[in-house]
Amino acid sequence: MKTFSIFLLALLLLSPFYLSLSQSEVPNPTGFQIPTFRFCEPGDTVGQCFARLATIFLRFVIVAGLVWVAYHLASAGFSFATKGENPDEIKKIKDKLVYAAVGAVVVLLSWAIILFLEGV
Repeated sequence: MKTFSIFLLALLLLSPFYLSLSQSEVPNPTGFQIPTFRFCEPGDTVGQCFARLATIFLRFVIVAGLVWVAYHLASAGFSFATKGENPDEIKKIKDKLVYAAVGAVVVLLSWAIILFLEGV
């Protein structure tokens, strides 16, 4: 497991250099452009590449957090609709709603902080 972790760390650290080496564009006679995933442009520093990679990772985490919030809100709503008579279940459902609301606030605040830091 330790070897695999070291491999992933090395891949993460070296991937900006590999992606920046693919500078040549292949001519496309059909006009259809395939989207590319390049977070390192020629002439960028390692810090700029790492900042772009970190931004992509944080946006992925924010989307995953929003999916988590949506799942827990839907799950709590379904549980309330099916098990709404038992007082113990109602308390569990309310707790689940509170956790989902706190998660939504954390995700939205982290998104706002990222937007603020990108603007600085």
